[in-house]
Amino acid sequence: MTNLLLQHSLEVDPSGYWYQLFYQLAVLAAFLVFLSYGYFKKYPLNKWLLLSVTATFCSVLGSKLGTYGSAEWQLVWESGALLANTNRTSIGAYVLGLSGIFLAIALLRLPRASFDVYAYLIPVVVIFQRVGCLLGACCFGTPTNGNWGIKYNGIGLIRDHHINSGLVSQYEMSSCLVHPVPVYFIIGGLLTLLLVFKVRHSIKAAGNLALLSIGMVLLFRFFIEFFRDAITNHQMGDVYAGLKGVQWFLIIGSLLLFAIVIIRERSLVQKNVGFEFVPNNLIASVFYATIISLLILVSKNVFTPMEIGVMHAKLTLAWFAVAYFLVTKVQFRSFRWQAVAMGLLSFVMMSQTNPENGDDLSGRKDVTISAGFSELNKEVIDLDCLSTEEGCSGSYCAEYDSSFYSLGYFAGKVGIDVIDYYKYSERKGNRYTRYGIDWQPEFFLNETSGDLERKFTVMPYWGIGNTKYFESRIGLRIGSLYSEGFLRSDKTRKTQLTFNQRFGNLNAAYINFGINNSPDVGPSVNSFYASVSYNFAKIKSGPLDQISIGTSSFLEYTRQSSNTLYLETKFLFNDHWFFAPRFGVFDLPTGDDTRARYYYGLRAGYRFRTEKGKE
Repeated sequence: MTNLLLQHSLEVDPSGYWYQLFYQLAVLAAFLVFLSYGYFKKYPLNKWLLLSVTATFCSVLGSKLGTYGSAEWQLVWESGALLANTNRTSIGAYVLGLSGIFLAIALLRLPRASFDVYAYLIPVVVIFQRVGCLLGACCFGTPTNGNWGIKYNGIGLIRDHHINSGLVSQYEMSSCLVHPVPVYFIIGGLLTLLLVFKVRHSIKAAGNLALLSIGMVLLFRFFIEFFRDAITNHQMGDVYAGLKGVQWFLIIGSLLLFAIVIIRERSLVQKNVGFEFVPNNLIASVFYATIISLLILVSKNVFTPMEIGVMHAKLTLAWFAVAYFLVTKVQFRSFRWQAVAMGLLSFVMMSQTNPENGDDLSGRKDVTISAGFSELNKEVIDLDCLSTEEGCSGSYCAEYDSSFYSLGYFAGKVGIDVIDYYKYSERKGNRYTRYGIDWQPEFFLNETSGDLERKFTVMPYWGIGNTKYFESRIGLRIGSLYSEGFLRSDKTRKTQLTFNQRFGNLNAAYINFGINNSPDVGPSVNSFYASVSYNFAKIKSGPLDQISIGTSSFLEYTRQSSNTLYLETKFLFNDHWFFAPRFGVFDLPTGDDTRARYYYGLRAGYRFRTEKGKE
């Protein structure tokens, strides 16, 4: 009985939804670490974001090239083009990713210490992404009789592999018990983070902290590979002299990194080394951004829509940073008409700047009135089953309806938001309560059948928080919502609880997540969202106020869930008027459809701050 209680089972996810979701969360968490590190180290934003783009491009490309065997490389040689695939391996990501990072740091002339951001970033990626591996059953372990073993229910690679190996019969709908290898990876990532945090002040040579972290990740994986099924290692699962090919790479790589760390620490000349930057050269930044943009463009067929979306979002941010550098650093002193033009623009916008109130905002209120929309059009295949047949595993669909449906979706939002500051402290910043109300219409159109559904909800909300650390907010959505997957009209009124949570500095970098209230899609289709934002509140010049990268779940017409990835940039004029364009990409839950699908949106509004003691 004890064994049965401790043995766990998971459902196989053939759609890849959970893997894609945690892949995106890994990207967002890593980007938050990256932005925060650069913010505190005061690295030039344009160079810092270009380094992020390069690292993402090289690591994702390397993760795909690492899965190529001799046959695939022969096809590449014959065709002269890289092959598209949805497989990934972290070994290829390490090799090409680290090579690209070293090259980018040298070309962008960033200090060597900037490489140490990956001491924290890589373990964070491992932790988040391996949760997706655990739920997606993509890297499973060898059979075990231990109490900690897990098994996967449903049709998938692991069950087929165990049937072919004689471990289970074809009449069983689950695999046998296996080692929870992704859990071992997560534990290794957590231990690496703890070690890095503990020794961060003891490591002196620039870059050594990251080398130590990577070496620990590789070493942990070397031991974990003893419990991992070789079929999930692609061509690196072949055994040589008692060890897998991947294990030889891991042990040699980790020992080499540890040796480099020891040699560099011992040979380090103890002297004060400043973090002087080479002058931020505009032409060099534009040239570098152009080259990396072209590389992403010419290799786009290798990547999935979600990977393209991640790279495009980061690339857009990098170009914004380059443009911002141009606006703030280049002086056009000969154009005397600028002052007149800015004065006229201020008059036309009918706004005035808020007085400088300092850090303490207690007794004041920020009031924002806004409106926005998101719109998308797409073609999906209705997968309704037309006929079924009986097989050894039970009934299965023998024929699907392959009719195309052209679908249109529109979501709007109009609302008023109030932040009431009531107390200030140096440690927590401004404490506040937040409340407001949103009205959201949604329209769904099936152009093929001519069906049009209209839904409307209203949502009051309330929350508390402070500007430096957190905010928690709950809401109650009241009104009509779409039924499951838009498949039938549901005229009943419903109530729905919503939740939003922020961690981080509201005036710097922070992360948001919540349920039933994503900013990029309406309440009927969204169930979960997360985003990373960087606020330019500390920078006084220029209209760019904030940039955000987010992800949310999206109910497909076929009852299956897909994930969106969106980029939003917020521009503020004269501290009052703002507008925030949004661009997004979403993917189908199946891995064999590589068509990118896009949507767009826009949010605009007016915000003002009341004086102390006055409404």
